Amino acid sequence: MLVFTAIYMMLALAWWTYSLIQYNNHFEKRELQYAKQEFRISQLWLDSLLNQSNSLSGISNPIRIQWNNRTFVADSKKLSEIVDKLNKNIYILFEIKTENNLTKINIIINKNIENQLRKRKESKQFAWFGEGISIAFITLIIIFILYVYLDKILKFNQQQRNFLLAITHELKTPIASSSLAIQTASKINENDPKTIHILGIAARNMKRLGQLIEQVVLATKLESSFVKPNRDWTNLGKIFENIALDFGETYPENLKNLSFDYEKISLYCDMEMIQIAIANLISNSIKYSEENSVNISVKVQREGLLTKISVIDQGIGIPETERTNVFTKFYRIGDEKTRSTKGSGLGLYLVKEIAKLHGAKVSIEDNSPSGTCVSLIFKSNDVIIE
Repeated sequence: MLVFTAIYMMLALAWWTYSLIQYNNHFEKRELQYAKQEFRISQLWLDSLLNQSNSLSGISNPIRIQWNNRTFVADSKKLSEIVDKLNKNIYILFEIKTENNLTKINIIINKNIENQLRKRKESKQFAWFGEGISIAFITLIIIFILYVYLDKILKFNQQQRNFLLAITHELKTPIASSSLAIQTASKINENDPKTIHILGIAARNMKRLGQLIEQVVLATKLESSFVKPNRDWTNLGKIFENIALDFGETYPENLKNLSFDYEKISLYCDMEMIQIAIANLISNSIKYSEENSVNISVKVQREGLLTKISVIDQGIGIPETERTNVFTKFYRIGDEKTRSTKGSGLGLYLVKEIAKLHGAKVSIEDNSPSGTCVSLIFKSNDVIIE
């Protein structure tokens, strides 16, 4: 991209310099044509003036004037008028000589004007050519600096992505081992309610940590364009059942306040990705609802040729000024130091990217009387009503 930009800028600069030089040449030619035109006009004017003077009678101070191989008679006042008029014209030179009572007048194009125009043209051409080279040199330096810094940034981002993929991969093994150990301990101590309760808390948190790592891996892959959805026709009911089962383990106290309202619909999608997207929306709704007033519904609605999967809550809502920012990776509303709500800032980013991979859109609206309605909007050709 930078190479293309550099080539484009160099070509544009070369064309700009060439256009200025051509304009300068055109300007010089126009000035020379104007000088020749002034020369011809002066000849005609002088010829006409002398002819008029020659036809007059009773000249007080007659002077014989030779012009253009012809002899005229005019008074001294007329001669002064001719001299004043011609001396004011910078494009011509006026010569006057008196020999044997005969005043000879001659008009020629001012060669100094031609030299001045030529020197000015050469000076401007040199200046513009120098400016073009200087700007091209500065532009190349800037592009080179940008290339170096962008290359460093891209390498750093790649290293960061590789590190995240590596570290999350390394974490999967101890998490899986810890989960297995918790399950084993639960079976051994199945008659001890207190131990089972503590192990249950540990299991839920371990599962939450595993889900967070999976989201980090998915976000990294999505950013690197490594992921392509494995799409197939999937029953929405199956997706909702899986979500309800997962939330029954992660948020058992809130499951009674989670409802699903849908028809028998099949969606052409990657089942795992859509399940992650909807689960993230529900998880956000739970996190940003008052502890004793969690009331979340998931609805599927047909609106013309579109199908909306909406997650509706009665929580604190999302300010209108933040509705574009919340889809940014790692972005969270508020100050990180004072924020009490758990989260990584990946949830809505993943929702947006998953929707994009499926050709769908995400919308955020206010819910009445309070809360938010976040919808995944799919096209008609991705939905079948059974």
